[in-house]
Amino acid sequence: MTPSNIGTRTPIGPGSARWLDTPTGSSDLCTWAACDESGRDGDNLHGDAEVFCLGSVRLADDRASAILSRLAVHQPGRTDLKWTQITPRVKQAVIADLVKHTRDAGGELSIVLMHNPFSAVAKTVDLLIEEHFHALGVDLYENRTALKMAYFLFREAPGQLGSKWTGLLDAFISLHRRRHPNKQAAAGIPKATVDDFYDALDNARASQPAGTLHDLLTIMAKTRDHAEHLQSLLNQPETASVLDSHIPSIASMLRRWSGPWLPVRLLHDECPAALTEELLGGVERQVSHPDDEWLHLVSPIALLPTQVGSSHDHPSLQLADLVAGAGREVGLWLAHDRPANPVAAALATILLPSIDANQSVWKEPLPVGCYQG
Repeated sequence: MTPSNIGTRTPIGPGSARWLDTPTGSSDLCTWAACDESGRDGDNLHGDAEVFCLGSVRLADDRASAILSRLAVHQPGRTDLKWTQITPRVKQAVIADLVKHTRDAGGELSIVLMHNPFSAVAKTVDLLIEEHFHALGVDLYENRTALKMAYFLFREAPGQLGSKWTGLLDAFISLHRRRHPNKQAAAGIPKATVDDFYDALDNARASQPAGTLHDLLTIMAKTRDHAEHLQSLLNQPETASVLDSHIPSIASMLRRWSGPWLPVRLLHDECPAALTEELLGGVERQVSHPDDEWLHLVSPIALLPTQVGSSHDHPSLQLADLVAGAGREVGLWLAHDRPANPVAAALATILLPSIDANQSVWKEPLPVGCYQG
C-alpha cells in the first residue's frame, strides 16, 4: 500500500483549530471517543517498544468524570490517574471497575495492539510484495493472502536464514524510515539505500534452497521498481511515515466507533511528536472517502474532525490512558507467550473482549474471546 500525503508538518497545540480545552458532553451531536497510546516508538520497529497499544473509551467527559471519582478510591491522595502510577496490587481492581462503570454509563472500550517485530515483517509484504501483485491485477488482501505470507515469513525466515534475515529486515527498516536516527549517524552507520536492501535480499535468497521461503524472496526481489517509487515519495516532506504503528491505529479506531449512531469524533491525548494537522486530516480523508480500490474492503464512514487535548482538561483521556497502559501490559504478556504473571493474566481476562482482533496487527491470531466485529 503506497503512502498518502499525510506528513508531519504543522503541530497541534493550544490555540490550534484541533485543540480542545473545554469538556466534551453526552448531549453533543456526535459520538465522542477518547484515545491515548502506550509504547509508541515512531517508525523504529526494531526498538525497545515491542508492543504498541492504542486504547479508547467511547464516552464523553461528563460521564467519565464520575467514573474517575469512583476509581480514585484505589489511589487515595491522587488528583489524576495515570497507568504508570497505579500500584500493581490494585491494577486489576482499577480496570475491573473502569470496565463496569463505563458500561453502566453506556460507554465501551476498544484496544488496538501492534506487535512491532511482526509489523516489520508484515510491512515487507504490504509495501513490496502486495504492490507487485497489485500491479499484476491480483488482490493479496482478498482471502487474507498477504497476512498468511507475513505469518509464514515471521515464523520461518529467522530460523532458516538467521543473521541474513536480521540484516535484510534491518536494511528494510532503515530504508523506509523517514529520518536516520542520530545515534546511528553518530556511530558512523549510514542509512540503508535501495541497493543495500536488495543486496541483503540477494544474499539471503542465494543461501536458501528451493521451497516456499525461496519463492517469497524471489518475488520480493522483483519489487525494486516499487521500492524506488516509494523512496521518491518518502523523500517528500509532506509524506507520512509508512512504518509508524500509530497512524493506522487511529484509522482503525475511527472505523471501530463508526455505526448507525451520530458521527464519530475522536479526542486524542496530546502527542506533539506524532500528531500533526496534516496527518490527522489525511487519516480522516482515508476513512471517510477511501480510494475506489479499497471500497471492497472498507466502507466510508461519517465522522467529524478529530480533536486533541490534555488529560488535565479531559477526564475521558485519563480513562483512555488507563486502557492504553493496561492494554499494552496485556499485549506484552501475550507477546511473551503468557508467562507466569498473575496481574497480567487477570487484566487479560478483563480486557480480551475489548481487544480488536481484526484491526490489531499481531504475530499470530489473537485469542478466542477478543472482539471480532
